Parts: sequence; structure tokens; C-alpha cells
Amino acid sequence: MDGVEINGVEIATYLAAMNTLSLFDNVNVKQVQQLTSGQCNVNLKVEQGGQYFVVRFLSHFDRINPRDRQQECLMQQLAADNQLAPLVVSHFELTELINQNSDVWSAFESMFSGVMVSEFVQGDDWGSVTNINERELSMLAMAVAKLHAISIEKKAKRLTTVPLSQQLSLYWQYYVNNTPLVPKSVKRLIKRLKERLSVITPVDCCLIHGDLNPSNIMMTDHVIFIDWEYGDYGDRYIDLASVIVEFDFCASQKSVFLAKYAECSNMPIDEDYFEVVIDYYCGLCWLWTVSNNADGAQRYYQRLILSQQRFDNISECGSEF
Repeated sequence: MDGVEINGVEIATYLAAMNTLSLFDNVNVKQVQQLTSGQCNVNLKVEQGGQYFVVRFLSHFDRINPRDRQQECLMQQLAADNQLAPLVVSHFELTELINQNSDVWSAFESMFSGVMVSEFVQGDDWGSVTNINERELSMLAMAVAKLHAISIEKKAKRLTTVPLSQQLSLYWQYYVNNTPLVPKSVKRLIKRLKERLSVITPVDCCLIHGDLNPSNIMMTDHVIFIDWEYGDYGDRYIDLASVIVEFDFCASQKSVFLAKYAECSNMPIDEDYFEVVIDYYCGLCWLWTVSNNADGAQRYYQRLILSQQRFDNISECGSEF
């Protein structure tokens, strides 16, 4: 493993850092496996005494909308308490680690904000499923409903949520400032979407995952949600929108999933509101991908175009990407 690098840092440096953590005091970590899930963090699988852990080097996150990592850990732990997420073993702020051992941890100062250790969940993510059947749709809907039913009022340090229009504006401003020439069609598209978002308020806020794409959902004997970067107190419809969009459900799959969710949560789906949140989700993901040079921008943009044409009759707004 000599000379192998992750994010420009040799693996030996990661190993030296992990061996300073109290969890690994009595064992010398000599080998790790990099996990592919997650775009923002470095996730390493580590074995200790026959037990496997995921050591996550937490990035500073996107420069547009920095996240509260302590809130993230809390959301994951609450989900873990209900068998919906890996158990959080420990969480360290990078400043704390540097203060304890600056020679080792200072190498990570510009890249990461902290380190979280959690249990490793054995199983396949749902990205490997080519055709989700009705039973699996029901399992997923039941798990999302169970997640949203978790009580957090007495545990979360923050029970406020940023309006969807404000969230979109943050990413839009960053995109505009870093794009030499913004197409007029794009400006019209975002303007229409922001106008629609400005007149709505969250229907019902709760504990949400915020990024329920197939690679963040594990298939074991039950459903497990991983990678909680966007775990927060927020609008439940964001989770529903991410499932529908990221799994690219057809009409019948969408109907089964939403019907089962409504049954399990005892909350009927507001279709009009839901369609606006789907637009918001696609707009936010599109701006995030183009701002971070990530894959998938075209898919979100095309879906947003079709949706806006359907609801706002923007027939003149063609794709320029």
C-alpha cells in the first residue's frame, strides 16, 4: 500500500492518524479498504478484533451550504437506535484531534472537519437492484415512514429549517458567481422555480435523511440508511422526492411507494405540494452537481425542464447543456 493515495494523501498517513484514536489503542491498524459510497467524505473500512468499522474522514462539505456535523451524527444515531442506520461509535472534531496530536492530524486540516466512526453494515446497496418489485417498494416505504416517525424534539439542538427557496438561492448564487455566462433559459428556469417555492411552506418537518439515493440504502434483512451528510430536521417530502427521482420510478412504482408510505405514516400525500418539492430537489441537485463538477447534472436539468414545461408552460426553455 506504499505510495497509494486518497485525496492526495498517502494511505500510511491515514493509518497513522487512525492509530491515535482511542478506539484503536490496543491494536495497530495496518490495512484499510476504501469504500466507494459518498462523494464528500473519505470512507475507510477497518477491522479490529474481528469487528468491522467505517472510519469516515468528514469533509468541510460544500462551500455553498456548510453542514452541522454534530447534528448529522445525532440524526444518524437516532436512526440507529431504531435499526435504520449504522451505530455511531465516536465522533471527533478535527481541531480536537490536532490539539491532541498535531504531528499526525495537521496533514488533514485543509480537507476535513472531523472524523466519525460507525459500525460497518454488511450488505448490498440498492444501486445493484435493477428492477424493484412491489415487496421491496413496500419495505422501502415502511422504512422511510418509520424514520420520519422518530421523535427528535427533546434531542436535536436545532429544530428550525431553512425555507426551500432560500436553500435554492444559496446554490444559485454560487453557480452564477462561478459561471462566466449564464444562459437566459437557465435564469428563467430558476426564477420560475424560486417563485413557486417562495409561496410554499413545509407541510410537516421531522427527522430526514435528505439524500435517499440507491447507494445510500443497504439491503440486509431490513432497510438501513447510510451516509448521513444531509441528515437533518426538515421537510419529509424531500426524502420522498429523492427516492422518486434517484430511483427513477415509473408511474406504477411511484404509486405503490407513495401509497404504502401514506398508509404507514397515516399521512396522505399532497400531490401538488409534492410536485413542487420534486422540482426543488431536481433544481438543487442540478446546481450542486454543476457547481461541484459532479456527474448527473444533465439528468436533473432535463427532468426539471420537463416538469417546468408541464406546470408552468415554459415551452421556450430548451436545454443548453
